[in-house]
Amino acid sequence: MVLASDHTTLERLPCRVMLASSAEESCVPGCVLDEVGKQADAEGWISERYPTYPQKLIIEFPCRVRIQQVQILVHQAYPPSRVDFYTADDATGEFQEDWLSLPFERHGMCKMTDPAVKKFQARELKTVFMDGVGTHLKLRLHDCFRHNVNEHNQVGVVGIRLYGTTQAGRPISFPATVAPTMVLSEG
Repeated sequence: MVLASDHTTLERLPCRVMLASSAEESCVPGCVLDEVGKQADAEGWISERYPTYPQKLIIEFPCRVRIQQVQILVHQAYPPSRVDFYTADDATGEFQEDWLSLPFERHGMCKMTDPAVKKFQARELKTVFMDGVGTHLKLRLHDCFRHNVNEHNQVGVVGIRLYGTTQAGRPISFPATVAPTMVLSEG
């Protein structure tokens, strides 16, 4: 059970990763939504080698939601130096054909610890409290920590969990014909 700051119970929000700026071939962006705390050897999503920063992950919800808590578990060798959190609201479906142009509003950020401090042995879990209403969440992952373990200057997220409440709007489940996660090539 997850509680909000006012001690009301929050639900885990249904969602899917719609877009990743890049991805290592073996690391599917969508898997980050299921990995928090599940497997010690889970890799999650890792950016391509020598990516352009910031990297982005865009998550879509099946209806308008109020996001109150984000848990993000970053890779032990590839953490971003900082993660910014943004929401956008397309409850009317206005941007359905051009959702890359959604107007996002910034809600906060968290800084990660240089993994050399923990000798590259521990993943870092951050819990971020926010109050954002929308149909999409964007994570901007800033530059990596440069060291000899991360020789390709990548960033990685092992897991993301999102908590809050659903609002009125689109249906509460994704259709069976949902398109797979898109990986943009920024080159």
